[in-house]
Amino acid sequence: MYHFFISDKSNIYRREHVRKQCDKIGLKPIFFDAIMGKDLSKEELNAVTSDYNYLTEGEIGCALSHINVLHTFLSTDERCVAVFEDDIIFSKHITLELLQGFKSFVESKKKPTVLALYSSELYYSKGDNVDGVTIYRTPRFMGTYAYIMNREAAEAICTLQNKISIEIDQFKYYQYLKGCRLYMLDRNCVGVDKENIISEISKISSLEDNENYRGKLRDKNINLLLCKLSVYERILYIARKLKKHILAKKMKSYKSYTELW
Repeated sequence: MYHFFISDKSNIYRREHVRKQCDKIGLKPIFFDAIMGKDLSKEELNAVTSDYNYLTEGEIGCALSHINVLHTFLSTDERCVAVFEDDIIFSKHITLELLQGFKSFVESKKKPTVLALYSSELYYSKGDNVDGVTIYRTPRFMGTYAYIMNREAAEAICTLQNKISIEIDQFKYYQYLKGCRLYMLDRNCVGVDKENIISEISKISSLEDNENYRGKLRDKNINLLLCKLSVYERILYIARKLKKHILAKKMKSYKSYTELW
């Protein structure tokens, strides 16, 4: 399976954590050195972000790390890539064969497709079943700690985030703006180890700790991205948002991403 674990090369504890998780399922970890936003100068941060930047150094570094992984993926002939962060936990039920099954599902799609290896609170319909795990089409999910993506989705996201405009895990906008098809599982096959591993994403400042403030700047960036689309693509953007409001249903069995299957 073509895959990467995004990890701070200087954090030995996290890399050992990844190795232990991979040993559980017989997966060889392939590390991709994370970009640490705190190590970037103000000039470097400004150069890679939009004019209406509201993201923290950690969020920018996280976005750059994932975008670089996708560029590396696109430089190969691979059809899809599995991307993990270094604070993940594999469910005791997950196997390498199950991950390969999820990969085959994504590879079978010709449209831009992203599969989160965990559940979300909203869904449209059932997409498939892999060894008893149901895959659902979803209008959104958050988090970039474990997903599988095909080339078409990687190209779309890299185009949108040529200048980092929004949080890298705002997948709903990849759907609205570029038609990425989002899928999730009916259970959390991969979770996040919140108990033993502290997040390295820098905390939001008191000024930015206001969703109205961040939301207004996010909306400005979305509008800038919309302006780059054709009239037809803008109509599709509106239609996709309407579809979400009309057709999305609540996932009754949804659990927090820290609760594993």
